[in-house]
Amino acid sequence: MEAARSHPQTPLPPLHFLRALKELRSLLSELSSLTHADQLWGIQTLRSQLSFAFQTPSSLVEPLNQVDLAACWLDAICEAAEAGWGGLRGQAAFPGPSRGADRSAARLYELTADISDAVGVWRRAGSSSAPLNQAPNPEALPT
Repeated sequence: MEAARSHPQTPLPPLHFLRALKELRSLLSELSSLTHADQLWGIQTLRSQLSFAFQTPSSLVEPLNQVDLAACWLDAICEAAEAGWGGLRGQAAFPGPSRGADRSAARLYELTADISDAVGVWRRAGSSSAPLNQAPNPEALPT
């Protein structure tokens, strides 16, 4: 029982989370080429957190590290969406940037929702070691 407490299940399998972070980094790069998103504080903070995660991927096996990074991710995307991604770059230099930015932002919102949902499921499961797709066993709860 002690071993289960010292290594609780993460909101997402670490490799799955790392793949999501790689896609996030790619989408942020696309949006940065079309918008002024890199000037937003939340995006700068998120990029810093991503750099740390890629330098020390072993940190992603800790549940709270995943939760903290997911919270930073969600905050940054909400801030960027509210700020219109810092505005579009010049129309002449990037033909049709709003269409590309809209497409990238839509995928980013979808990915953000998936990660946020996974963290929510993990939290509702009580951070137990039960698989995410399996509801906790109510008979196992203390009375």
